[in-house]
Amino acid sequence: SKLIRIKSLWLMSIIWVFGAGANLGIYSIIPLYLTKELQLDIGYANTILGISRLGAVFVAIACGFLIDRFNLRKIMFLVLIITSILTVLLGLVSVSYIGIVLFLQAFFVTAFFPVGLVALAKTFNREMRSLATGIILAVSILFAGGILPYMLGVSGDMVSFRLGITILGIFVALASTLIFHLKELE
Repeated sequence: SKLIRIKSLWLMSIIWVFGAGANLGIYSIIPLYLTKELQLDIGYANTILGISRLGAVFVAIACGFLIDRFNLRKIMFLVLIITSILTVLLGLVSVSYIGIVLFLQAFFVTAFFPVGLVALAKTFNREMRSLATGIILAVSILFAGGILPYMLGVSGDMVSFRLGITILGIFVALASTLIFHLKELE
């Protein structure tokens, strides 16, 4: 009751929707995008999708190292703004560069999760942390894992996946600016 009136809960929810959406939303539609719209062979599309996720193994370790040494707010902003740029590029680059951009996008978007969890821990006090985290993750899974992939699919059916992916990248950039409104991360 008191928690839902806290501005940081809703700011963090929006940040998480688009941070997770750039991961789950893209991952959900990328096979269709690669095969239907970019006309890649299904075997090749599966290979570059699989390889693109390999960099994620090193991200969590790197994030732990960076968070201990640098400003959390700056790291979170950089991770999201780079993710947004790479997501926009995913919708704009030619087929010959799609594998490289997909690898880099998957690498940076994966960094959002460890950084985002540390930000959640710093944003909410001990009494509110569990409930706040539950609400934020529920909202982000609903939108990032359900509604955003659906909207990207609608975009792919009606216009193009490229347009939907590019617009998602723009929204990730806009969401990244909300980090500077979280006074708890100062």
